[in-house]
Amino acid sequence: MNFFSMLYRVFYDKKLATEFIKNGKGRGGKVLFVLAVFVAFALSVRGFIMLDALKSLSVSEMTKNMPEIVFQDYQIVSPENYYASFSDENKTISFVFDTTSDTFVPPAGRGVFMGKKSLIVQDSGETRIIPYQKLLKVGNLTVSRESMTAFVQKTIDSVRMFLPPFMFVLALPVLFVWYTLLSYFYGTMSYLMTYALRRELEYDERIRLSVLSLMPWMVLNALATLLHVNIRFGLASGVLLTLIYMFCFLKEEKDGKTA
Repeated sequence: MNFFSMLYRVFYDKKLATEFIKNGKGRGGKVLFVLAVFVAFALSVRGFIMLDALKSLSVSEMTKNMPEIVFQDYQIVSPENYYASFSDENKTISFVFDTTSDTFVPPAGRGVFMGKKSLIVQDSGETRIIPYQKLLKVGNLTVSRESMTAFVQKTIDSVRMFLPPFMFVLALPVLFVWYTLLSYFYGTMSYLMTYALRRELEYDERIRLSVLSLMPWMVLNALATLLHVNIRFGLASGVLLTLIYMFCFLKEEKDGKTA
């Protein structure tokens, strides 16, 4: 079975009830891994598209009035209590330098934000925090006003190159573990539904059922992220969508068995 094809077949192909749930093997780990790869890829591509928009910012204009920056142990210690914000002409993306607080408050909008301890990338409500020790070669560094333009440009270029693959590598195992836990949760929930429908399933079949039922929720959210559509299935709507698909697959498998 082509696991990648299941990413779109799950929306319309009733045969999956028999092919995967009834006649499949294992507990759907390979399918969950493919799903995690797809979602992690969508996140990293979206990150690259957003960061590529930083090219529209005028770095020389941004840095002409910025003071000297001093790093100690990968933290900005000077200037203190300093804030500066820059945006492109269309106000679609920003670059913010903020040392007014040790605690990061997620900003509104899209952009890159330099705080005391880390670089923060914000896009559509999603926040990625990158500690300076992952970006700087040395912990103690002084950036003079004369070298400020080159430093900021290099920082932006580094983030554009570093963040998308970093997001993919970081997100992949996290998503896989999360999806696995969800599959066992919904596998347990399936007992209520199979009791109502008077169906009997082996435990591995229940896990495969939950894996298949989870896919529409995760695929749709990944596509929304990739296409920058501000429509997401949250927890409540995602659970409802999963249970609807679970019911449909169970009913289809039951009808197919009866026929």
